[in-house]
Amino acid sequence: MNLNLRRWALCALLGATLSASATEYTITTLPGTGGGQSLQAFGVNNAGQVVGSINNSAPGSTQQAYVWQAGAFTLLSGPSGALGTSALGIANNGVVVGSYYTALVDDGSGTLVPDTVRGFVLDAGTYSTVEVPGADFTQLRGVSPDGRWVSGYATTAGVNQGFVFDRSTSAFTFLGVAGSQFPLPQGISGSGVVTGSDIFLPSGGGVPPQRPAFLFDLATGTRTDYNFPGWTRAAFRDIDESGQIVGWLSGVDSAGMPLTTGFIGTPTSWTTLAVAGSNNTTLQGNNDFGWIVGNYALGTEFYAFVGVPVPEPATALLLSAGVALLLLRTQRRGT
Repeated sequence: MNLNLRRWALCALLGATLSASATEYTITTLPGTGGGQSLQAFGVNNAGQVVGSINNSAPGSTQQAYVWQAGAFTLLSGPSGALGTSALGIANNGVVVGSYYTALVDDGSGTLVPDTVRGFVLDAGTYSTVEVPGADFTQLRGVSPDGRWVSGYATTAGVNQGFVFDRSTSAFTFLGVAGSQFPLPQGISGSGVVTGSDIFLPSGGGVPPQRPAFLFDLATGTRTDYNFPGWTRAAFRDIDESGQIVGWLSGVDSAGMPLTTGFIGTPTSWTTLAVAGSNNTTLQGNNDFGWIVGNYALGTEFYAFVGVPVPEPATALLLSAGVALLLLRTQRRGT
């Protein structure tokens, strides 16, 4: 086994150990919020690269997609002619997906809004466009670890469609079911399990809409919806290779105030995560090392963050021993 492969194996062990044993996270808020500007974070890959968008609240302002890694931002210009860009997913091989628009138009009330929105894929420095045929809005929200499958949703004449696009065959798979109003897929595992959420309107008066999370299996075409007692809305947003899901749940707190909190786990075994002081925390992405990314609100300001698991003492000792063993073997073999 060469040195690079041994390092990869150690990193894999590190990720598995942190994911399994972590009881808390070190939360890092990405810089750049303030003065009416806010960041959003949506995806993270195994290299620790985070993608999202920078938003300015000023009328007629545009979005700017970014990749953040180890404290440094790289801004993404988007396909030729792009005026605004947003990045929402990143594969382990660096493929980035998102959306862009080339013009702002008056919505009829004097407010400037994006014209036709299209999806983009950035692969090895080259942009390509993905659109659902006939749609006036297409947003790419997630990508599988190898960059093959891309998820998103599109709007055509007011009708929303969730989809997965296979870049190897250029085929679309649509994930809506009877009664779906807003099927919204995002994360995709390497085995083709898709995470998402949906909205179903009631057939009778006085009944609130159903807002379940869902999992969709590309191999079988099977979709399974999940509601969580005590919560009015659930959203699955990403999934790692071990099946760990992140997302968020919405409801009310003990005082009857609106509450949105992060979700980590599986449909049958899960916990919540909220950034201290915030009643609005959403988790949007995770990687195989247990990292999470998402967004939280404090007052009227929104912030993007990265969460890294804190290893327990036994875990830290194991990892230190693993690093020492790797170095010892490297020295002995002269590699």
